[in-house]
Amino acid sequence: LRRRLDARPTWDEATLGLPAGTPAPVFVLPRLEGDQASLADLTGLGRPVLLVFSDAACSACNQLWPDIERWQRDHASALTIAVLAGGNPIVLEGKLFGFRVHNVLLRDDARLPEAYRLTMFPAAVIVSPDGRIDSAGAGGVPAIRALVEARIGG
Repeated sequence: LRRRLDARPTWDEATLGLPAGTPAPVFVLPRLEGDQASLADLTGLGRPVLLVFSDAACSACNQLWPDIERWQRDHASALTIAVLAGGNPIVLEGKLFGFRVHNVLLRDDARLPEAYRLTMFPAAVIVSPDGRIDSAGAGGVPAIRALVEARIGG
């Protein structure tokens, strides 16, 4: 038993997300705003796409709303940002009250985060315009902020 525990990867050694270059799992999801969007719609804009996975019940996810609003406003020409949110849409709308955040897509189960190998919330990954994974996965608020800062400079 001791050897098995010692052989397990530490948090720093664990891999979060799919390997870079892997085709990103495709999706079509309803938007909180009312229509729907697909990965092809998002990548079709010709910019890298930051996919932020969150959940309405995730308190840590709430810390990212001001950042997402700022990133969408200030860096729209460099990076498309979409939030793939689980949980109750009414609760989610309440958490977004006062924020000007768009591209909030509603996922109804855990299959999509699992397909991206993202095992915590919040988590994020960047997808290139050609639909391939372009970054390691980032888990937690500080790691997501660092991922975006590395891409767009803050």
